[in-house]
Amino acid sequence: MSKFKKFITMSLVATMTFSTMSIGAFASDVSNNFNITTSIGDNHQITKIYDASMNSPMSPEAPTALSSNNEYAETKAMLSELGMEQYAVDNLTNEDLEKYANSKKIVATVSYSKVDENNEITYLNESTATEEAKEITERQTAKMYNTANGIQTADQGTYEDSYMRVFFMTTYHWDGSYTFSTDARWLTMPVFRWSDVIGASAQHCTVTPSTRSGYVEYDRLLIGPGINNSETIYSNLSSSDFQEANDGTFYGSGAIIDLPFDAINTGGTSMYYQNYKAHYQYDGHVLDPATAHYFNAVGSYTHSRATISWSPSISIGVDGVSGALGISGVGVKDVRDVLLEIYYY
Repeated sequence: MSKFKKFITMSLVATMTFSTMSIGAFASDVSNNFNITTSIGDNHQITKIYDASMNSPMSPEAPTALSSNNEYAETKAMLSELGMEQYAVDNLTNEDLEKYANSKKIVATVSYSKVDENNEITYLNESTATEEAKEITERQTAKMYNTANGIQTADQGTYEDSYMRVFFMTTYHWDGSYTFSTDARWLTMPVFRWSDVIGASAQHCTVTPSTRSGYVEYDRLLIGPGINNSETIYSNLSSSDFQEANDGTFYGSGAIIDLPFDAINTGGTSMYYQNYKAHYQYDGHVLDPATAHYFNAVGSYTHSRATISWSPSISIGVDGVSGALGISGVGVKDVRDVLLEIYYY
C-alpha cells in the first residue's frame, strides 16, 4: 500500500469537527475513493471535506515527500474529487502537491452565481448555471464571428448577465498553518472589464507574504475574414499585484487583476478573450495555536463595473460582505464570495 493511500484513510466521525457556515441540515454523502464527505448548503454551495487526522501516519515534525508518479497522480485525483478543476490541478507544482498530500485536513467549497444587468446576484446550482451560461456564450460567439466578418445582426437576448464559478479551499498543515486558495472562472465574459480582485481572508489568522502567488489563464481568439486562430495564455501574477487588508478581525490577501478588452474591428481582424480564469493563494497561521477555536474564512472575487482610480487598493468588507476583498473607490461592483466556518484544534 502506498504512503498516500495509507494517509487518506479517515474516520467519518472526524468530519463533524469541521463545519461550514453555509451548510444547513443536509445529509452528507461519502461515496468516493478518498472518503470525502460532501454536503450541499444554502445558495447551492457544495462543500467537501477530506480529513486524514484520525489515522494519518504523518506528524508535523516529519512530513513525507511523495516518492512516485503514482503518488502524485493520487494527490491530483483527490483534489479533483474535492472540486478543483482540471486546469488548476494541472498548474500545481510538485511542492504544492506534497503540501496537500501531507495535510491534516482540506475543506473545499464551490458556488455558481449570476449577476444581472441590474447588479443583482443569484446563486445557482451547477447544472442551471452551466446551461444558462452556455446559451449566452453561444449568442456572444455568434455575434463575435458575424461582427468580425462584417455581418450586422440584431442582438437577441441580454449579454450583460455574467456567470461565474468560485472555488475556495482551506488546507491545514498540522503546525497551526493554513493555505487559503481561491479559483474563479468566468462562465461568460462580462461586458464591463476593468480591474478586479481575487483573494481570501480569515479571522485571526496571519498572512505570510513570501507564500503569496497567483496566475491568470484565458483564451485569446484572432478572428476575421479567412482568419480563425486561438491560443491559451498563462501569466503568473507579480508581487506588485498583491496587497493585504484587515479590519481588525479579518486578515486577508489578494491580487488586483486587469480583465482584457476585446479589440473589435468590424469586417476586419478582431481580438476576443474567453474562458478567463484567475487563481490566488497564500499561507497564514492562527494567532492562538494553543487553543481550539472556530474562525471564519472567506474566498472572494470582486468585479468592478465602473472606471477606477489609477492606483487602486484592496479593501475588506465589501458591500456589507464580511471578509470579502474588493477595490476601494469603486461605486459599482459585484461580489462573489464563499464562506466557511473552520474548527481549529
